[in-house]
Amino acid sequence: SLYGKTSLPYLEDLYNALRNQDEKEAQYISFVGFDFNTTTGSGIVVNADHFTFDLGKIYNVGGKAAIDCPDTVKYLTVKNSEFFNCVEYCVSINTDEANGGWENIPEQVLNKIPGHNVIENNYFHDFTLPTCFTGAVGICGDVGTVVAHNYFKNGAREAVGYSKSIGLRIEYNVFDALTTQTED
Repeated sequence: SLYGKTSLPYLEDLYNALRNQDEKEAQYISFVGFDFNTTTGSGIVVNADHFTFDLGKIYNVGGKAAIDCPDTVKYLTVKNSEFFNCVEYCVSINTDEANGGWENIPEQVLNKIPGHNVIENNYFHDFTLPTCFTGAVGICGDVGTVVAHNYFKNGAREAVGYSKSIGLRIEYNVFDALTTQTED
């Protein structure tokens, strides 16, 4: 686990662990109290099981997502954090890339073990550009994700977008001033 600012040797160890994510060697990674500001790509790309982002802030993200999960992940926890000024998603769980594309998702989703991914107690505001068809949280091809007790405010598009997923729980969220800049 990493807490706030830390010294270079710890960050080098983290980099080496994250670099090996393709083989799922990186697991049980926690970012606690970190602030990420201004990135042209995704803020954090996660391909590890048991990943936690807690008490942090990610803002001014120009890439796909502040936290981007392009592969099947289990036990992703994003909580007690703030996200704003994200061009596209703030949090993206997109397992269709891992499962061979859009055509293959339905059967694979039905047979998939729940990911136990939780996005809770976060503050999402001033997110997505009107030209992007994305929301603050995007879920595609996942099973059992929980999005609860979040506050979504001032979004150009929807707060939570989902497709080809089953068993999602979207509950006890507050939605304020959303889809403010769309022509839909």
